[in-house]
Amino acid sequence: MATETERTPEDGWILETQGLTRRFGVLVAVDRLDIRVARGDIFGFLGPNGAGKTTTIRMLLRLIRPTGGRILVLGKELEDHPLEVLAQVGALIESPAFYPYLSGRRNLDVFGHYSGGVPRARVDEVLDLVGLRDRADDPARVYSHGMKQRLGIGQALLTRPKILFLDEPTNGLDPPGIEEMRRLFRRLASEEGVTVFLSSHLLHEVEILCNRVAILNRGKLLVQGAVETLLDTEKVRVILDVDRSEEAFAAISRLGWCQPSPGLLRDGRIGVIVPRARTAELNRTLVQAGFDVSEFAPHRPSLEEFFRERLGLEPHVDETPSGPAGGSGSSGRFRLSAKVPGPAPAPGKARV
Repeated sequence: MATETERTPEDGWILETQGLTRRFGVLVAVDRLDIRVARGDIFGFLGPNGAGKTTTIRMLLRLIRPTGGRILVLGKELEDHPLEVLAQVGALIESPAFYPYLSGRRNLDVFGHYSGGVPRARVDEVLDLVGLRDRADDPARVYSHGMKQRLGIGQALLTRPKILFLDEPTNGLDPPGIEEMRRLFRRLASEEGVTVFLSSHLLHEVEILCNRVAILNRGKLLVQGAVETLLDTEKVRVILDVDRSEEAFAAISRLGWCQPSPGLLRDGRIGVIVPRARTAELNRTLVQAGFDVSEFAPHRPSLEEFFRERLGLEPHVDETPSGPAGGSGSSGRFRLSAKVPGPAPAPGKARV
C-alpha cells in the first residue's frame, strides 16, 4: 500500500481512516484503507468503477458499518461519537431529491427543520452561496439539473458543516454547469473554510480543482498526496513532428533512454517519454542526425496519464489529427474513458 511522506498538519487531519475494511460476503470491497484529508483540502477520491469509492463514502457517513478499521473525523472516532461527528458533516450522494411542488427556498426550510431548525437568515445565505437567490421562489420542478445539484449542495451546507462529501456531483452537467460547480467548490474552501471530499471520474476536472487526491483500485489505496507533487516526475512526455518519421522513430528507439509512448502515430508524429534533464539532448541528437524537427513539445503528465500508469493501463490514443501538443497537462491525445465498463449493481445492493 502506498504511503505519503507529506508533513502532518499541526492541527491534525480533519478526516483519517486507519485500516478501513468492508466485506460483502467473500467480496472485499474496501481493503485496509488509510487515507488522510487536511483542513481546507479539496480532496479528489479517484478510482475506476468497482474500486470501492462509494462504499468508502457510505462508511464515512455511517450509512453502512465497516467490517474493520477506524474512522476519525476532527480527531473523534466516528463509531464512538456518531451524533457529534455527523453534526459537522454535510453530504450529497447521487442525485438530490426535493419536493417538486415546493420552491427552492421552502425545500431548504423543510430540510433545515429536519436538521433541528435553521434560521431563515442561514437559508438566504446558502441560497446566495450556491447562486440560487434569484430563483429561490420558483418551484423545484422547473429547476435544471445543475440548479438541482446546487440546491442539493445548499441543503448539505445548511448546518455549516466542516467537511462536505460529494459523490459524482457533476454527473450529467454540461460544461457551463461544471464550471459553476468548480467556482462553488473553490468558494466553499476559500471563503467558508469547508473541506470538500470529492469522488469523481472526471480526472481533468479533478486535476484543475483538487489540491490533493487518493487513487483506489479494487478496494486498495494505490497512492495519495498533493497533485503537484504526484505529477512532478523526473520524466516528461514529448510529442515530435519530424520528417522521415519512421526513420526518426527507429533512431530514437536505439538511444536506450527514450520510451515510446505510444510511439509512432498515424499522423506521423512521435510520442516518447524522456528524462526531463535530457529533452534538449533528444532534440540536438535528431538535428545532428539530419532530421528536420518542426515540433518538439514536452509536457508534464496529466492526472489522467498518471492514473492510467498507476492502474497499469496503456495510454488511450486518439490518432485523429489535432492541434499541437504541448504546455501543461494532456494534449488531448491521451484520454481516460469516463467509466470503466462493469456489471450494473443488483437492486438493493451497495454500489462499490
